[in-house]
Amino acid sequence: MERKFSSFSSSYSVEIKDVFRTNINEATGDYDAIVVLRDINIIYFECKTGAFNTDKILKCFDRAIALHCEFSIMLIHGTINLTSLKACVKGISHPFISEVELFEIEIKGKPSSNVIGWNTCYFVSADGNIEEQIRTIMRINAAQKLSHSNSWLVPSEQFEKWGYTRTLIKLLS
Repeated sequence: MERKFSSFSSSYSVEIKDVFRTNINEATGDYDAIVVLRDINIIYFECKTGAFNTDKILKCFDRAIALHCEFSIMLIHGTINLTSLKACVKGISHPFISEVELFEIEIKGKPSSNVIGWNTCYFVSADGNIEEQIRTIMRINAAQKLSHSNSWLVPSEQFEKWGYTRTLIKLLS
């Protein structure tokens, strides 16, 4: 992150005391990696070498909220199974989650940049082109800031104008 994206600093395997998860007031535990961007915003990385589930996704989301992160990135070992991911986020009840839509986002003409977005949490396949995927997240986050919007309620036409394609993933099959 420091070399490729000019972040201010980064660290891995970080334990922060006296920071609590929002939904159950439980200590957040350790953070896999934290990055401080040049604009002093924080990104939280969660790395999953095994299977992910609803609880692990909520923990990732809660830890990011506890540190007031700009967004979180969950790196998933292997290909992301959309059916499993949809099942995990469907019906989640959380005080800060207002929508449960998943979106596939990629830079136009660069399928290697594909990521899955859910609120301020992004899912990235560690088997893919991680640099391109993080570039997508960084660019879309900056574009959303410029539009003065921090939600996924931005119309698909606006994503097209920014140079992205966005495809809604239906939760009900």
